[in-house]
Amino acid sequence: LGRKLGAYWIFAGDLIRLGNSLQLFLRLYDVKTGFIRASEVLKGESVSDLEALLTPALLLKMFNMKE
Repeated sequence: LGRKLGAYWIFAGDLIRLGNSLQLFLRLYDVKTGFIRASEVLKGESVSDLEALLTPALLLKMFNMKE
């Protein structure tokens, strides 16, 4: 799908509830190679907690870039 869209990278993830907590597993794929370029696990008690962790700094880290 990424190649058809002309994308260089694709984000994929899974959201899992464990008791009262949530875990968001993020993966950044290189479309050309199909390999995972970066991954992160975010943990929180609510969706709002996870949203607060999705910062520009996290995305720059996943793309291996500096602010």
